[in-house]
Amino acid sequence: MPGPMDSAGPTRLGHFALASEALSTTWIIDSGASHHMYNGPKSAYLTYRHLPYPIDIKLGDDTCVRATHYGELSIHKHRIEALHTPTFRYSLLSVSEFNDQRYIVTFGNNKCLITDGKRNIVVSGTKNGRLFQVDNDSVALLSSHELAPAAPHGRSGAHELAPGAHHGQSGAHVLAPGAPHGQSGAHVLAPGAPHGQSGAHDLAPAAQPGRSSPQKRLSLQDSQLWHRRLAHSNHTAMESLVDGYTYDDRICETCVLAKHERKIIRIPVQGTTTPFELVHSDTCGLFATKSIGGATHFIVFIDDFSRYAYVYPLLNKLAGTYTGIFQLFQKKVENWGYTIKRFRCDNGQGEYDNRLFRGILAAGGISFELAPPYMQHKNGVAERTIGLLTRKARSLLLDSRAPTEFWAEAICTPTYLHARTPNRAVDSKTPYEALHKHMRLATSSDDAADEPSSYKPPLHHLRRFGCVAYKLIPKQQRVDAKMGARSKKCMMLGYVHNTTKIWKLWDPEQMKVTQCSDVKFDEATNFHTVEHPSNEKDVLGLPEEGPIYAED
Repeated sequence: MPGPMDSAGPTRLGHFALASEALSTTWIIDSGASHHMYNGPKSAYLTYRHLPYPIDIKLGDDTCVRATHYGELSIHKHRIEALHTPTFRYSLLSVSEFNDQRYIVTFGNNKCLITDGKRNIVVSGTKNGRLFQVDNDSVALLSSHELAPAAPHGRSGAHELAPGAHHGQSGAHVLAPGAPHGQSGAHVLAPGAPHGQSGAHDLAPAAQPGRSSPQKRLSLQDSQLWHRRLAHSNHTAMESLVDGYTYDDRICETCVLAKHERKIIRIPVQGTTTPFELVHSDTCGLFATKSIGGATHFIVFIDDFSRYAYVYPLLNKLAGTYTGIFQLFQKKVENWGYTIKRFRCDNGQGEYDNRLFRGILAAGGISFELAPPYMQHKNGVAERTIGLLTRKARSLLLDSRAPTEFWAEAICTPTYLHARTPNRAVDSKTPYEALHKHMRLATSSDDAADEPSSYKPPLHHLRRFGCVAYKLIPKQQRVDAKMGARSKKCMMLGYVHNTTKIWKLWDPEQMKVTQCSDVKFDEATNFHTVEHPSNEKDVLGLPEEGPIYAED
């Protein structure tokens, strides 16, 4: 759940005030809550403000409650900022919020203490049923041996700080994990209460079958049996379900075989310092429909420094075709005064990992960084860029009602626009700015190179893909120079390099793509007015996209 106080500053703790109304409600210390939440009257708030946008708070039973206000209030002379949630049965103090403010939260011996760095008690709570309820009166600081519960075998005390949270689960979206399916937020706080009970009785759950006495610890053998009965639940869930459960820190082979997941280890990498020092690449296809130029695939090259992308349609998937396209791209980079030093791609055997392509890289002294098989996240920059381009191309085809054979032009147009769109990878600048600024500073020493406006991408020439475009017919090509039409109705397809006065158009009479400068656009009208029948799953005829993990 996003933070509600982003626009109003961080939560302020440590100030003292008095608001007796805030103490009239029942406060629960909740390790699963993402923010403090108050269910009392708004008159108890010292300050009361609108949230920048409403926040949907997700409960343990997958229901949501909306919060629209927040403010400052006091509990035991301690000022906090809390969301106003009048539909909740209780008010919640978030362990996560106190932890973020460097307060110490300790659970043990049926007590919970929240203290500052000097061991001064800020809030104290007492276990009531399965919950820790805030004490109404101030309590003296307990001695260290009173705070230390009997630790389960093989477990450290650090786990006691979040007794209700599942291992690996974030409390951002779940306020009370473990709630039975279909319960409302009020009952989530007291999962053991009989149906229909209210008031203080909700805090004391009834005895549940299969639970032993809280004072007695189960043997390892009995604990393992309960672990198997409950379908190998994680140890945190087991402790909340079975009293006296003893955690066995040995590896459960069944858990490993059934639950083993890929772990993405994100190690910060040093960024590149010059354009085209590192180039990411990947291919996309086979498309269900050939493009108007006969292409069945496309390949993309991305400069790591600027995130500038270059797309080339491909007629086939032969190694010679890929190598020839790379050599064209490499020559363009060299003409700009740069050298490709590293090339990163996936493990494609036909296009990249072959003798011909490896020889071209070796001849240029280019390091070949090949991703391992089935490891998409190792080539995440190229994977995410292709996903972005295909989504935008799909949008252009659907909006313009153009036939699917125009998919290559629909891919090239988002690539042109991608260079003129802010990108977080380059400090929210556009790839056009990042690349052209470096190129200009490297070749010029005048003051104009330092002006931001000198490398901002122009946008005034952009037109809607697929709209009607009237191109001027040269005088020499007119059938009737006196009375004949002076323009021809065409379809807008895209742009030409970095020019701003030339556009690519589809000429329906000649059945080819032309480049024209004298053009008038009717952006309110599609060239194709009838919906084109396309694949129900994907207008581009691509397979379903899987999850792509971030590399950095």
